[in-house]
Order: sequence, then structure tokens, then C-alpha cells
Amino acid sequence: MKLYVAGVAVAAIALATVAGAHDGTSLGDNLVITALVCAMLVQAQLLRVRFEYRSHHADYNFFETAIAVAIIGFTPLDVAILATVATVIVMALHRIPLLKSTFNVAQWICAGVLGSLAFHWLGGRTGQPHGQTFAALIAGLTVTLLVNQALMALVLRLTSEQRSNSSFRGLAKSVVASRLVIHAASLSLGTLLAAAYCWAPWILAVTFLPLALLHVASRAHAEARADRARLAGLQRATHALSVAHTSEEAFSALLREVRTSFEVTTVELWLVHDGVPQQVAADPPSVPQPAPSAEAAQRLMTRYLRQGRDTPTRLSLAADDTASKDMAAYGHQDGLFVPLRSQQADLGMLCLFDRVGMEGFEEGELAVITALAAELVGYLERATLVGQLLGEQTKMARIVDQTSDGIVTLSEDGVIHTWNNALESVTGYAASEMVGTSHIGLLRARDEAGADVWLESWTTLDHLPERLQIRAASGESHWLSCSFTRAGGGEDGEQSLIVVARDVTAAHELERLKDDFVAVVSHELRTPLVPIKGWASMLLQRGDRMTAEQRRDALESIQAQAQRLERLVLNILDASRIEGGLEASTQAVDVSLVAARVVDEMLPSAATHAIRLHGATRPLVAFGQAVWVERALANLLANAVKYTPAESTVDITLAQEGAEVVIRVSDEGPGIPSGWSERIFERFERVPESSTQTGTGLGLYITRQLVSAMGGRVDVEKSATTGTVFCMRLRASSVQVPVPRNGQVTSDRETARIKSA
Repeated sequence: MKLYVAGVAVAAIALATVAGAHDGTSLGDNLVITALVCAMLVQAQLLRVRFEYRSHHADYNFFETAIAVAIIGFTPLDVAILATVATVIVMALHRIPLLKSTFNVAQWICAGVLGSLAFHWLGGRTGQPHGQTFAALIAGLTVTLLVNQALMALVLRLTSEQRSNSSFRGLAKSVVASRLVIHAASLSLGTLLAAAYCWAPWILAVTFLPLALLHVASRAHAEARADRARLAGLQRATHALSVAHTSEEAFSALLREVRTSFEVTTVELWLVHDGVPQQVAADPPSVPQPAPSAEAAQRLMTRYLRQGRDTPTRLSLAADDTASKDMAAYGHQDGLFVPLRSQQADLGMLCLFDRVGMEGFEEGELAVITALAAELVGYLERATLVGQLLGEQTKMARIVDQTSDGIVTLSEDGVIHTWNNALESVTGYAASEMVGTSHIGLLRARDEAGADVWLESWTTLDHLPERLQIRAASGESHWLSCSFTRAGGGEDGEQSLIVVARDVTAAHELERLKDDFVAVVSHELRTPLVPIKGWASMLLQRGDRMTAEQRRDALESIQAQAQRLERLVLNILDASRIEGGLEASTQAVDVSLVAARVVDEMLPSAATHAIRLHGATRPLVAFGQAVWVERALANLLANAVKYTPAESTVDITLAQEGAEVVIRVSDEGPGIPSGWSERIFERFERVPESSTQTGTGLGLYITRQLVSAMGGRVDVEKSATTGTVFCMRLRASSVQVPVPRNGQVTSDRETARIKSA
């Protein structure tokens, strides 16, 4: 190699001497243009694309393109000087060794000078845009390209001592094929740059961008070639995983393909067993190696697995750290460690040691090896899953029978194959009378729109609803939340439908009630606002023309509707607090005072009713919270006023019965229908016959929750005549309330009509 480089250098000096004798130098005529050309030559060499992958080799730069301007614009000696200066600068920037730098300088001097001499010998004229000039330029560039490639081919031949003749011929073919496209591009772009220089030399200032774009395109082309070769190896390795009958066979074929495709000497597969990495397969080089240190290998794999990385990691002896020392003790120079992770769990490591191919385009290599690792992880997961499935069949059968969700399996013709215990409980049909039959139609399944769903013909249905209404054997309706899975056929190719159903009847009813509640609340919030806005507008516009009685009626109506709106808002807020959980803390409360206050506040909204308060002439102290007692009693009283016909009476009776303070609210309404005495205390529930009355269905629910939080209870008692009697019981207290009693609470309230129409 040294002799060859020396010979090329002597040839370069000789050609430079001939060039000097031909036409001297003109570099000093225009130093700015000379500097631009030199900078362009430097850029052309810096933008280099070089890679080698098995028999694929390429080494691209654009010096041949940029030198076209030097050939057409300068003398042969100038071309030699410019090529020398530009190449020396690039070699210094890249810190290229002396032998290689000498060859590169001599190579470009020879190619450039011969191309320039060919240009002048064929009649080309410096800086003249004539047809003959450009024909000579193309010939000169062709000579430059051929000389450059010939010198490079000899270098490749000399550096291929370990290659056979057949492999070198394959390499030479690859070089020629890979350079054809770049040669055409170099000739075309070089001619264009030379033409631009002849037209206006200063245009060289904007030629750096085309060279950069050509570099990007060439690099993409080279990267695509390398990645295509690696992807072919990925395909072979994946195929090896898919056709192998055993794990040992699969691992052996996989590692063999990886070693060949990625040009490394050794490939190893380490898997984690009980938290400890263990080597399960290896594809070592054909040449025997010294026995490596097993302890160093164990430390190396454990270290990288503990790091928990998701991307491949490179390591070489140049790192000079503990890991590199362990790798050296393991007998390797460099390594690529590819983690095998599944859902953040470490499965193991794929290790590639000692690269023998030329480095280049590591991003593509890492992408392909990452994809290969994903395929290997998938194979490991599938192998593990198959083993688990074989061992879990019996356990799965027990789980299916004992799960709380109903599970039914239907064949393509609607025959029931499985029917678990949970489905028996929901439907009332036993597995013995359903399995092996097509009686799934007994459930009379319907969707939420009421349309029939023919589950026995599931193969013809494009969509299966997630929520179904069925009829049980007892005649009751149930809502089921279903998930459907169309399972592929077994050996006979038959498909099946797996239905997992959960009884959501209570949740479905609650959703319906909530929807009704939202609609009612929307109406209820608007209802009191209409008279409030109407009376307020009338007072603003015609207040000075209204009598005092009319204004009083307007204000009383506004006050009554505002209180109604306040009760509605308070009920909604109380319901929210109850859902969040009530914190019970009781104290002594004078129920008589609370009841009197509630009656006074209710008077404006009870314009057509008489409200009578009995038993409030003496203190009745109970355990509770004054605000909660007031809210509970206000809800009971508002409910009684709402359902009692006009000109009727509502009675509130206070008494102490043993250890309890009892509050009874009686009305003369239609009463509670049979079977509704408990349902009316649930959320959003309203008696169907009372549909003409507005309400949210929260008042009685809130009342019971508040009373229960105070340790009491509220129920519906049977009325001696007509109407309804609500009874609220609180624990009596012997503690005296220190608050002065309200002198307004007298027996007059027991008999007097508080307010009339």
C-alpha cells in the first residue's frame, strides 16, 4: 500500500509539472473567485457519504462536481493547486492519517489535472460558453471520474487481502453499480455549475446550496441501500422464528441470521430466569476463541438489564469504564446490547459482539435491530402464552363457572356451547336445559331502542349492541352490559361468538332516573323564574301606577317563587353533599323553635293552604343539627303543601314519645299508593299518579338521609282518614338549650288559619 501511494504521489507531481509547463497559473487574477472555488471544493469533500455492508460498498462525495468549475475557469496547474489546498484542508479537519491523506491529495491532483488537460486538448476555452467548450468539459469530467474510480479500485483491491477473488468481483460490481447514478448527477450538476460560472462568476456564491441538497439525496440513497439489505436479513430472521418447531431451533436460526446480516463475529441471547440473566443460545465465530470470563459476562448483562433501557446501547473498549473492562474480560472488543422488554418487564438481552463490517448509517441499523428485538419479544411472549394456556385450561374452566359475569358461547348456527353459573342466576335458565340447544331466543333480547336482537343469527349481524334487555324465566326484565368476541375456528374452521354479560339493571334504571331528573330540574329552575321576571318587569315599568295592594301581591309572589327556587337549589346541593358522605355531629336542638321558623318561612308560598302547628308551646329538645332538622322538616312541609288540594289544611304535630321527639306532618292529599311507601324515599323517585305535580324527586331522599345521619328515622304512617302522614323521629335530649325562646310561638298557631287567599 505504501508503494502504491508513493507511486500515485510521484504521478501527481509529474502531472502537476506538465500542467505548469502547459499554461502556468492565473490564481492571482481574481482572489475572491479563487477563494469561492476553493471553498466549494472543500464543501464538496466534506459532504461525504461512505458505507460498506457485506458486498455493498459506496463512497460518495461531490469533488468531481465542484471541480468542473475549476476545469473551465482555471489552468491545469490552477486545478492541481486548488485540489491540493482543498484536500489538505479536509484531511486536517477530519484528522485523517498521513498515508491516507497523501493518497487522497495525490488522487485528486491526478484526476483533476488529467481532466483539465483533456479539456484544453479537446479545444475547450477558459470561461467561454460555447458548445465546443462544454463538449470538452464533459469529456474532461469523464476523464476525471474514470481516473478517480480507477485509483480507488486499486486501493480496494489492495485492502481486500482477506477477500476471495469472487467476493472482490462482487464488491467491484457493487461499486460500479452504486456509482452510475452519482456519476450522471455529477456530470449534470458540474456542467450546470460551469455554465453558471461562465455566465456570471459571482454566482458561485449561491452554489453551496445545490451541493448540500445533492449530498442529502446521495446520503438518502446510500442509507436506503443499506437498510434494504438489513431488512432482508430481518425478514429471514423473522421467517426463522415463524417456522421453527422448538425454541432451540428458533434461537439457533435467528442468531445465525443476525450474525450474517449485521456482520458481527458473535451473537448471544440472554434471558431472565427468576431475576437472573442466563445465556440460552449463542452463535460464536467459526474461528475458536479463548475461553471468556463467565463472571464478567454475568456482571455485564446484569448491569445493562438493571439500567432498564428501552433502546439498544453500544459499548467499545474506548469507553474505558467498568462495563468496557468486563467486556474485555469477556473476550470482545465492542458490543451492541439490545434489550428485550415487554410492558416494562425485562425478558432478556440480545448481544452482538465485534463488528467486522465498516460502520455507517447506525440509525438504520438500530431501527432494524430494534424491530428484530420486537419480533423476538413477540415470539417469547407467544411461547410463554402457549405454555400458560396448556397449563391453565382446567383453571380457566373453574373461573368461567365461578365468575360473577355471565358467559355464553354460540356456534355459527346459534347452538349454545357454554352457559356458566352466573348466567343461570341472571336468566333463571339452567345450563342443563340450554347447552347443546338453540334456545338463546328464549331471552327475547332487545336493544335500547326496543328492536329485537336475534343472537342465534349473530353471523348475519354487522353490529351487536353493547347493552341488551332480556326477559328471565320468571318474566322479569334485566339489562345486560355485553361484550362480544368473534373467535376464530379451531381445526374444523368453525367460528364462535363469546358473550360476556353483566347485570346492570340497577345502573340502567339509575341512568334513566338521572335523565328524568335533569329534565325535571331544567323545568323546575325555569318555572319560578318566569313569575319572578314578570313581576319584576311589571314593578319596574308600571310600579308607580299600581296600588299598594297590587305591589304587595307582586312582591309576595316574587318572594314565594324565590323561596321555591331556594328550596330547589338547596335540595340539589344537599343531594351532592349526601353523595359525598355526611359527617354526623349532633347537639341539642329545640325542635319547637325550628318548626316555628320553618312555618314562618313557608307561609308566603302556601297562599291557598292553612298550616297548623301543634305542640310547639314548650321546648322539645332532640339530638341533631338545627340546619338538618330545618331542611328535613321544610322538605316534608313543602311536599305536603304541593300535594294537598287548595283550601285544605296541613298539620304539623310535635310530641315527645318516650326517648324520642316525634314530628308528624299530615296532609289531605291523595295519599301514597300501595308499594310506594319506601320507593318515594329513593333518589329521583316520584309517584306515577302525581305526574301533574312538578318536582325533582330529591326532597324525601334528602330528608331520610339527613334524619338517618342524626340517628333518627322517617317513615310514612297510615292515615286515620285520607291523605298522608310523614313521621320523623329524633332521639330526645335532656340538655337545656341556652338560647332564649321565641315568645311568638303560642297556642294561637294551633288553631288559627295562618294565611288565606
